[in-house]
Amino acid sequence: MMNLSSHWNYAISKLDIIESSKKEDEMLANIAMTDKPIILGFLNAHGFNMLLDTPSFFESIKCMDIILRDGKGLDILLRMLGKESGNNMNGTDFIPELLKKHKGKRIAIFATEDSYLNRAKKTLSEDMSINVVVAENGFNSDGYYLSRLENTSVDIILLGMGMPKQERIACMLKKELNYPAVIICGGAIIDFLAGRFSRAPKWMRRIGMEWLYRFILEPRRLFKRYVYGNMLFIFRAVIHKAKQ
Repeated sequence: MMNLSSHWNYAISKLDIIESSKKEDEMLANIAMTDKPIILGFLNAHGFNMLLDTPSFFESIKCMDIILRDGKGLDILLRMLGKESGNNMNGTDFIPELLKKHKGKRIAIFATEDSYLNRAKKTLSEDMSINVVVAENGFNSDGYYLSRLENTSVDIILLGMGMPKQERIACMLKKELNYPAVIICGGAIIDFLAGRFSRAPKWMRRIGMEWLYRFILEPRRLFKRYVYGNMLFIFRAVIHKAKQ
């Protein structure tokens, strides 16, 4: 259990807790003024499980600059430890708001299947006035995405490949790019923008239960992550609490 305590303590120390709109505005202002590549990511219960189950994912977390708390699981964990959990910074809600504040900026998207990618690109371009200059599916080798950006500078790079691939690629891009860019690990955000997945009712989102809505829609695909994974997370949270 040594890795559980050390890995989780490190990840908790890296979380940027956003407890007010003022703190969120300050974070957005700092992002806008970056003069180097930075990584914005999110951690939820699934991510905390992956910190223990996938060693390379823990290494990726080390190079991230901003990590936001996503979901009810981490709210429970932080409260168990007597820590402030702040607002639920769900990427599906927060990323579109961030993009809206960067209208006209050049963006690259690496995510999902081509059909959904094209739909999301249209939504971003026509509905949100986002200038999408590069759009590629998320199933290529890591080095491919770097090659697509070597001769094209962008302001924002949105990765929607899921954990742990998007975090691994984000770290590579941060190390290799020679211009400032905000690299966002967005999970399923492009699929949501494309209309592939529907959002939960607002009341479910407000109480951090969107995961349950998604599980009801896709029980077979999400059983391992949301039933087994959540039970494993709670078990590990209790062990972690006891060791503190």
